[in-house]
Amino acid sequence: MGIMLNGRPLQGGQAKFFTVFGIFIFVVVLVAVGGFLFGYNDIEVNNYEATITITEEGDMIVTERMAMNYRGDGYQVRFWDVGYEKFPEGYNFPYSPTNTASFDESVAFVRVWRGGTDVTASMDIGYSFLNDTDEFGDLIRCEPVRSQCESFFVNTRSPGNLSGHWTFQYDYRINGAITQYSDISELNWVLFEYMEGPIKEGEVIINLPANTFTEEDLYIFGHGISDGNLEIVSNTQVRITFENASQREWLEFRLLMPNALFEDNIDPSNVFIDDGINKQLILDYQAALSTNTNRAITLSQIFFGLSILTALSLVVLAYRYKKKYFMPFETEFDGDYLRELPYDDTPAEMSYLYYFGSTNNEDVTATLLDLVRRKYITMNHEGQELTSKDASFLLTLNKDKSHDDLLEHEVHIIDWFFNKIGDGEKVQTKEIENYAKESLLKAERFQSDGKAFQTKVKNVCRKQDLIDRTISLYKRKAMTVIGLPIILGIAIFILSLGFEAMTRIPISNTYSYLTLVISGIVYTAFINVQRRRSQEGQERFVKWNAFKNFLTDFGNFKDYPMPGIIVWEHFLVYAVSLKVADKVMEQLKVKLPMNDEMARQSTFMGVGYGRRGFYYGAGFSTFNQSVTRARTNAAKKISSARSSGSGRGGGFSGGSSFGGGGGGGRSR
Repeated sequence: MGIMLNGRPLQGGQAKFFTVFGIFIFVVVLVAVGGFLFGYNDIEVNNYEATITITEEGDMIVTERMAMNYRGDGYQVRFWDVGYEKFPEGYNFPYSPTNTASFDESVAFVRVWRGGTDVTASMDIGYSFLNDTDEFGDLIRCEPVRSQCESFFVNTRSPGNLSGHWTFQYDYRINGAITQYSDISELNWVLFEYMEGPIKEGEVIINLPANTFTEEDLYIFGHGISDGNLEIVSNTQVRITFENASQREWLEFRLLMPNALFEDNIDPSNVFIDDGINKQLILDYQAALSTNTNRAITLSQIFFGLSILTALSLVVLAYRYKKKYFMPFETEFDGDYLRELPYDDTPAEMSYLYYFGSTNNEDVTATLLDLVRRKYITMNHEGQELTSKDASFLLTLNKDKSHDDLLEHEVHIIDWFFNKIGDGEKVQTKEIENYAKESLLKAERFQSDGKAFQTKVKNVCRKQDLIDRTISLYKRKAMTVIGLPIILGIAIFILSLGFEAMTRIPISNTYSYLTLVISGIVYTAFINVQRRRSQEGQERFVKWNAFKNFLTDFGNFKDYPMPGIIVWEHFLVYAVSLKVADKVMEQLKVKLPMNDEMARQSTFMGVGYGRRGFYYGAGFSTFNQSVTRARTNAAKKISSARSSGSGRGGGFSGGSSFGGGGGGGRSR
């Protein structure tokens, strides 16, 4: 039995850091590849069946039946394109231009089932050869448009009606499909080259005329399907089966048959006698195609292995660079808690150090509260009950206090809130909250002043050399190895291009490219986010972190003598920038309940004490909310303005035999 057996193409803490980074790359690659191969498709072909009957005249009578599952919304129509050009561009043997096939328009028709019910009569059926039009009134044509192709059209008449389970059957006849050479006849055909979605399973039955030949006189080759099987069932039947064909795969086969099977019935135009093509040449081509396909598979596996090796190398290198260049400096202090303020930095300076050179929105509130605490600003309650949503606090600038010892970001914040939002001397928290609502210009000014505040904080802090500036040099050194995946990717591309030029078989490098690209991106991102503080900055950081631990846990310290309200107001401004103020306040309610004496001593914690509706830290809470709402209002105003202005027993081989025909399904 002359069946070709071919291969199947490829389709289908330092130690803690090393583990996490390695797993991260593995997961990212796995997700990307999995998404690429098994991505959700809202159209699926549950079953594809084709019955091909070859006549003694060398014609081909075809019935194709597709059981479809539409899971998406909005589909209304389906096209099925049938190409019948026998020798497409790139055909590898000589051929006669008069050796053509034709589409028999007299026996072409469509049937449609919805579920198990025949609904053909209720569909609008159209055919390109009758110059019918689609749902838009355009002529029905194949995609892409070509001369030797006809398209079948089914319109369900309503958008979204094409949902659930549908079955489409297409019957047609291709005359002159068989070509006869000096010692062999062949049917070299592409049943489909594109489909709306993946195909779960498929079967093609090819029936031959009655004959007295043996199975060994027939040869079958398949291309385009990764998980398929070819079987010569008998001297009159060939069977092709496949499973889980992706949307990128096509179904192509080459069937070789004895000339005597057709005797003298074939049209003379479909007989081509030429020294450049015969049985042995075709068999040699198919054998070479199989060999080269297996080589392509091997190369693809090698390239993928090299890509994995490169990705693992980047993991190792990232670990080494992390350990050598990016680990924090050792510090003298190693305590878990610090019960006193470690330095006299302002809250914004502390935040800049703590958050690696970043200034947060909370620093605006913390800076204002610190100025209240230091009595550059006074806070008083006026008007509504403290529990009212309209409750407001009056901030008044202390004109008797010199600003000479203030840092530039502190001077800016006074100018921002008092001169630009207030009247130069005082401002209500409700004014701050509603300022950006008044106009787009004010919203933009508010955001601009916020950015200016961040810039001034950075100007102050950069003079202190708290962030390690030499790290940029180490990053550049670490990034030199990014050439590894780039060079390998280029090499894979060039070698694959050369192989395809020599063999006309492409190498599937999707996995390799994905691995190289993703590992390169992850490595680059990892290196670029590396930061570390200077020796002095790290010493300060660990102490501030110990102080933060104290702020969050002091309520559990039984041996801790609680200091007074003045100290805790000082601590609270840092708690705001450290984003633990709410937790501190909850503990203070228990550990330091408010009384008359504390209220007199406080600058913002006791404001409104004794008034109706007072609650613990009312002034602090309301003020913090007002500044937060002001930022939100500014962002909403700007966003709203911008949006309103924007308008044989064997498997398939790879490669292709450049069969005729082609076409496929498309829905919309």
